[in-house]
Amino acid sequence: NIYASFIGYLSPHFPLLKSKQREIVQNFNFDINLKNTSALTEFIFPRITLGDGLKIYGDFNNDSRGFDINIQSPTLGFDRSLLYDVNMYLRATKEDSELNLFISKLDYDNTTKLEQFEFNHIGHFGDFRFGLGWLSPDSLNFDGIIRGETHVDNHSLNVLFDESEFYFADTLWSLSDSSILQYLEEQFEAELLLHTSSQKVALKYASNSSSSLLDLNLFDFEINNLSPWISRVQSSVDGSVGGRFHISNNDSNRIIISDLITDNLILNGDLFGALDLVIDYDEINHHQNIQGQVRKDSMKSIDFSGIYFPMIDSNNFYLSLDVKDFNLHHLQSYLRVIDDLQGIGSGSLNFHGAVNNPEFYGEFFIDDVRLEIPYLDVSLSSIGNSTVSLSEKHIEFNEFDFEGFEGNNKVGYGDLKGELFHDHFRDFILALNVEMDSLLTLNTDIQKDESYYGKVIASGDAIISGPTDAISIDLNVVSDKGTE
Repeated sequence: NIYASFIGYLSPHFPLLKSKQREIVQNFNFDINLKNTSALTEFIFPRITLGDGLKIYGDFNNDSRGFDINIQSPTLGFDRSLLYDVNMYLRATKEDSELNLFISKLDYDNTTKLEQFEFNHIGHFGDFRFGLGWLSPDSLNFDGIIRGETHVDNHSLNVLFDESEFYFADTLWSLSDSSILQYLEEQFEAELLLHTSSQKVALKYASNSSSSLLDLNLFDFEINNLSPWISRVQSSVDGSVGGRFHISNNDSNRIIISDLITDNLILNGDLFGALDLVIDYDEINHHQNIQGQVRKDSMKSIDFSGIYFPMIDSNNFYLSLDVKDFNLHHLQSYLRVIDDLQGIGSGSLNFHGAVNNPEFYGEFFIDDVRLEIPYLDVSLSSIGNSTVSLSEKHIEFNEFDFEGFEGNNKVGYGDLKGELFHDHFRDFILALNVEMDSLLTLNTDIQKDESYYGKVIASGDAIISGPTDAISIDLNVVSDKGTE
């Protein structure tokens, strides 16, 4: 009877729920307290965890007042997300409805992403006003408020946004009031226009059960907007990009078209150059053609081309790069075992395999290399040209001859051989051998490291091995004059 009354109450507003059963007046209230809910959620909702102390209370009257529901939970978990102090209030009558949701903190992967998250809407059935606001605990500002209105019926959903503002990585963005979301007869469409004082992003997206289309246009888009993701790969990029990026999918094909141009990019603090990237589609061979270049000081420093088969899951791409006068300091952030890397490299790289887990191999000739070893506090400089081979698994040094320096004074000679093992520039393991001839190999003082300090000029061999957080240095050397 309660079910029939609830359906009868909703049926004037949702015709699909009409019931021919006789409407029975219902008037009751409820108060539910849940404890030790793990057994229930594991059986019904295995991906959801409810904190002890969940309360659900309210009242229902299908004749006049409608219903009120209050939900309070200290915590609410879903996969890797955890919500704190969840409070939701829902009220609905035959004339209007109201929803208020408040969450004090939202954690994702044990890191707080949002605070003071609040959503509310109010209106009559089918037409609502809504507001969404949040704060961020990060040192970068991600606060925002978005408002708009929603129109709903049995066949469609339309969301129209007001002019709204939010911060993303300390940059204030405006969401244009021409932005909309629409759902009609299994067809979803979105048009979003975002802008700052100097940037603009226009996005169009459409999808149905068999196809989808994404069209993204960028105008002076600052790449450092992506800093929260770029920093995860230990990189920093500054500069702007403009152009179009288009993806269309259906059951038989995926097509990518792109024409992007950047200004002079700054990669890890140094000038990288201006990137030009063009992707088009070969309708005869059904693959993407990729071409591009990087120009630095009007000279081409990187030239690349390749192909990509979008409908193949593995071994689906090949890309070849030719590099000239590449600044090795761009690699500094990936090679944590050395400091102040300087030098020039020229060579080639070939990528192949799967886009999401590429394999690559290349060989570079490097010149005028200078670096510092922080564990030993010594400076080294290369003698002549050297060869470095690298892949997704290792970096190999072949006959890298160098000399040591204390200030501007040369102190001995050495030869480096060996490899750095890694997994796509992560989780480095060292396997290096150094031959020394009266070389300055240690130059630390007590203020920097009390566990070992002094000045060592040595001849002999050294093996440096192990992961970067547990390096082993094995020496077979004799000390030379000047050692303390």
